[in-house]
Amino acid sequence: MGGKGGKTMPIPENQDIVLMQQQAAAQAKEANIERDARLQYGMSQINDIFGGHPVDAQMLDLSSLNAPPPTPDLSQVPGYSTNPGVVAGNSYWDQNTNSWQPLSSVTGHTPLAGGYSWGSLPDSGGNPQWGIFDPGGSIVTTADQPSQLANAQIWYGGDPNGPMTGGVPDNFYSDYTKSITDYYMPQEQQQYADAKSSLAYNLARAGTLNSSIAATDVGKLANQDMMNQAQIASQADIQTGSLRDQVSAAQQAAINQLYSTEDPTVAANTALNSIQNAQLQVPALNPAGAMFAPITAGVGNAISGFMNPYAYVNPTASGTSQVATANPNYGTGNTTAV
Repeated sequence: MGGKGGKTMPIPENQDIVLMQQQAAAQAKEANIERDARLQYGMSQINDIFGGHPVDAQMLDLSSLNAPPPTPDLSQVPGYSTNPGVVAGNSYWDQNTNSWQPLSSVTGHTPLAGGYSWGSLPDSGGNPQWGIFDPGGSIVTTADQPSQLANAQIWYGGDPNGPMTGGVPDNFYSDYTKSITDYYMPQEQQQYADAKSSLAYNLARAGTLNSSIAATDVGKLANQDMMNQAQIASQADIQTGSLRDQVSAAQQAAINQLYSTEDPTVAANTALNSIQNAQLQVPALNPAGAMFAPITAGVGNAISGFMNPYAYVNPTASGTSQVATANPNYGTGNTTAV
């Protein structure tokens, strides 16, 4: 018996599967990079709307992004002639490095001002994407079409520690506070003047205008004046603090929307509408009520003055004061100035 021969079965090549897995991994990585770029750009938009930007910063000129970038030339890739790449979307498989590379890396990005550039992005598994790159090569923002990138607002340069422009002005909150104090302080001062006049009248009627009691009452009134002004300032600060909280909440709402939609444009529009509404806020101003309580000491002195005969002695009269002793026929004494 002869031996039984057999054929060797070929082992299936799994290179295609490996390539597909590597491509999927590269796409997922690129998708995360683009997502982070959109979120960072959205945050920069929100921060600019609320916080502004340096006065000496420049807006990146994106007017040239109305035409697509040049088509990458894979023939310029080293080793391409002997190891042709596999094109997939905006990426190609570089067999020299055994990795997916962006097509834009072949010819470079189209330059913009300030060291920025723009071009196509590596394949992320969806529609082809274009992006703007900062001077370090990181993606600033992305879009489905180059013309959409032209609508981006990117400020660059300037001194971040210097004066700012845009956003909520530095004097926004101080002006809000001032509008409250400017409304109430004149009313308080008028009431203070009226209260001083009333007190002086009562003291004069009581004959204690130059007494230590008068000084005490005047001091009490001045203390009320000080407390009223402090209360007005405190209420102004409270209302201004409430406005700050509203603006802060609006900024956080825009940030939350950015992370939920991953759409910088929608979040920026929300932030812009919020800040415009905040700038239309006006403080709650109502006519002031009575701010000064009556000085009871002054009133008490006036009442006692009517009952005290000594209160009617003229301190500038010449002569001496004489008080008669009780007369059993009349039951009362009297006082005469001689």
